[in-house]
Amino acid sequence: MNGVVLDKDKLNQLTQSLSSWNPTASSWVNDITHALMFIGFAILGIMFLLEWAKTAQRFRETQGTPLTSEVMVNLGLRYFIATLVIGLAPQIIDAMLYLANAIGHTIATTGGLHNQSNGSNAGLWDMSRVDLSWYQKGIFGIISFLNSLGTTIISMLVTVIVFMRFLTLCVYKILSPIMLAASLHEDYRSVSINYWKQVAIVLLQSVVLIIILKLIPAWQTDSDFPLTGKVSYSQWQWAAALALVKLFVVGWAVIGSQSMTRRLIGG
Repeated sequence: MNGVVLDKDKLNQLTQSLSSWNPTASSWVNDITHALMFIGFAILGIMFLLEWAKTAQRFRETQGTPLTSEVMVNLGLRYFIATLVIGLAPQIIDAMLYLANAIGHTIATTGGLHNQSNGSNAGLWDMSRVDLSWYQKGIFGIISFLNSLGTTIISMLVTVIVFMRFLTLCVYKILSPIMLAASLHEDYRSVSINYWKQVAIVLLQSVVLIIILKLIPAWQTDSDFPLTGKVSYSQWQWAAALALVKLFVVGWAVIGSQSMTRRLIGG
């Protein structure tokens, strides 16, 4: 599974900022996000006027007096803070991405980037180490090809997941001003909370992938397969079958990384 280990290229893919991933797309996303801020401010203004009128009417009905200065200050302060938060929406997403990348980078580099244990898997696909008959060489070639195909597919899956992650993050970043504005309304607060959960899932998926790829070298090690010397076909066959099973499990874990992250977040 040499093609699936966590190397510098994969670490860079999984811990990139939006501007590093695609500067042009990042610039467009920022422009659209800033344009939507005005809509967010407009929604916030309408909500402020509606809540002001509703609160004033409730005071007249219950207290028989107009709004007190304390209530007006508290109401104005809440919407003033919301205005600042909407204005900082892109920076909030970028800060969350930076934090997720920092966590992933720390996990990846602790104990060494590859954390290779020099397990016997390194020599498992060396035909010269296995005592083979003529027909067994064909079987060796087929199984070796399946292993290479599996590692290639998993590497491609990681690349596709990284692309989908950044694409989804672009959409979420663009919508952030609207979602932040909606969070002040009770009827839409649950939608806003779910939105931020989805953002957290997208961001932390890279951390889960880094953990999976970081653990692969430990899974590769097969203590029953000697590091040196010739081995019999039956001994190699058992180790190769086990390696393919492990490869399938890794692929399944990579595919299910988002579901795993979703369960962690509770989204």
